[in-house]
Amino acid sequence: MKKLWKLSAGWVTALKDDTFTWARIKLTALYFLVILSVIIFYLFLLNNEFNRVIADFANENIVDINSRHRFITRATLVTKETLFTIQAEDIFFIVITFSISYFLVGFALKPIKEAMLRQKNFLADASHQLRTPLAIIKTEMEVFLRDKRNYTLNKELLLRKRKGMESNLEEIDRMSKIIDELFLVARIDAHQEKFHFTTIDPGFLLKKSVRSIRNYAKIKDINISLNISNTLLTYADSDKLQQAIMNVLKNAIDYSKKGSKVKVVATGKTDTILIMVVDGGIGISKKDIPHIFQRFYKAENTMGKTRGVGIGLSIAQWIIKQHRGEINMQSVLGKGTQVTISLPGVESS
Repeated sequence: MKKLWKLSAGWVTALKDDTFTWARIKLTALYFLVILSVIIFYLFLLNNEFNRVIADFANENIVDINSRHRFITRATLVTKETLFTIQAEDIFFIVITFSISYFLVGFALKPIKEAMLRQKNFLADASHQLRTPLAIIKTEMEVFLRDKRNYTLNKELLLRKRKGMESNLEEIDRMSKIIDELFLVARIDAHQEKFHFTTIDPGFLLKKSVRSIRNYAKIKDINISLNISNTLLTYADSDKLQQAIMNVLKNAIDYSKKGSKVKVVATGKTDTILIMVVDGGIGISKKDIPHIFQRFYKAENTMGKTRGVGIGLSIAQWIIKQHRGEINMQSVLGKGTQVTISLPGVESS
């Protein structure tokens, strides 16, 4: 008996550690109790109604008081047995009701479970992303401080240390970008991020963005081209829109094959502007595409390819939506991806 008790206690403890399953069981029990309470209340009202009907029938059809009393007692007993006696089919109905409740609660909580899983993966990934460069910087600085050699008389040693410091700066920049994105996500959730809209030329933003990211593309051995078909105007926040464009461009470069090309094409009419970013990269599977703009989501085939935390595209989508635009992705696994941004255009004055 003690072993059974310990086994049950261990099972309950393990179940409580599984937050989702524990919440699912509690919600199922709550829904089941609510349904059971409604059924009992309904049966109580039904019993009262039957008793009233039986009494009225007896009063109208049975003259003898004793006979009427026996009739009412017997009819009431039969009614209670019919309504309140639990039989095999009732137990089966209760089990079926509980099972259906458990299934429906699980179906309703599925998005929450997926969000919790993404958040859990993000925390693990972000901690790794921030811990690794910190360890690199710490090691470089410790070695630099412990080394007692005279750097002023050894140019080769000094150049080697300079490269180490430059590497540290790159790691600091990367950490700063991750932290900036996390702060932006926090401001988005708190509805604190403000936009300042003016009439701008998205073609100018594209030229600026491509120019800024070209060196990054060269490091990755990626050639990036830009083609703007005509003069375009839209009503936008220049800084925010450029941030969205840069996120899409960086994503295309990160997942492109070495020596391949990223094409940026802008075209449109008065009412709609289209910006397309096409790469010849690793592509994304069909099952991952519907989730690719979700926060902290990473496609299976992109795991370990870059050191991001999976929020760049979600931020880009949020920015584009704030501009009353849309962002979509088409991809073929192993062949490449096309991201299309559509923005409302405005007439030139």
